[in-house]
Amino acid sequence: LSNNNNNNNKEEESDPEPSKTKTSSPAVQRLLETEDSEEALLEKIATKLQPVELQFTDQTNKKTLKPHQFLHLHHMKTGGTSIDHMMKCAMKRLSTKYQVPYFSIHECSRTKFQKCLEDRSDKCRFLMHDAAVMSFCSALKHLDEFGWTEWGSDEEQ
Repeated sequence: LSNNNNNNNKEEESDPEPSKTKTSSPAVQRLLETEDSEEALLEKIATKLQPVELQFTDQTNKKTLKPHQFLHLHHMKTGGTSIDHMMKCAMKRLSTKYQVPYFSIHECSRTKFQKCLEDRSDKCRFLMHDAAVMSFCSALKHLDEFGWTEWGSDEEQ
């Protein structure tokens, strides 16, 4: 009986407070490097997640969606393909009135992905640049190389 009590006490002592664990993780620390506080970061994320009106250009007779409005981070084996189908359905509905430039790039198409990543003059770059909607299946670090981490002024984001 005394061994069980000692083990229980050790578990209680070794369990850090949840808030300390949450803010001490390396990922959270990296995120907080550019923010004053975790609350400021959460507010910034919440603001970015608010619905916004679609933005258009009038380059043709049909209104065209401005580039870089929606990115689907495709996760394999977790419903990514289903979300791709849902996006294509929505784009088909929109395409009756608007042009909806779309691009899809997946790391599992290794040769195509590698060429696009390494060759800035590859046609994929131009299609990706003009896309309003993109399905992306790769490491997030590549989004910067492809120009999808920041786009235009704060009003356009």
